[in-house]
Amino acid sequence: MVSIATNTSPHRATVFIQMFPLYLGYFFAGHLIFHSTRNIKTLYLILFFILFGVLTAVGHYYESIYTKGDYFYQNFSITIVPMSICLMFLIKKFHYFGFNPEVQMWILIPLTAVTITIMSLFVAYIFSKISYLKNTI
Repeated sequence: MVSIATNTSPHRATVFIQMFPLYLGYFFAGHLIFHSTRNIKTLYLILFFILFGVLTAVGHYYESIYTKGDYFYQNFSITIVPMSICLMFLIKKFHYFGFNPEVQMWILIPLTAVTITIMSLFVAYIFSKISYLKNTI
């Protein structure tokens, strides 16, 4: 098998080729959401995002105790996919933080990454303060 990038083993290229198609669903969901005219209330999106985030944490906590599994920790679990879709709608709803996504991608991509990181830290901080969810972090 031919390597995709220089200085990578053929095994790494094979893993990339096998794993990349799994994430195409997120790519297509983002495309559909970007071109969607559907108007979902922001409150519903935030509530569903929080609900699925809590379900992910609680599900992973119980799963790690009783089955030693990691299903809820995976990117394709039944709670992560709807949470990701809610986040995509929220990013679209906030109109990309006031930037034109077709012109200013060099600002939008890092800003989105930083925003998601800060949101993740905030959720982790909140979970660390709740005794029931503290062990999920």
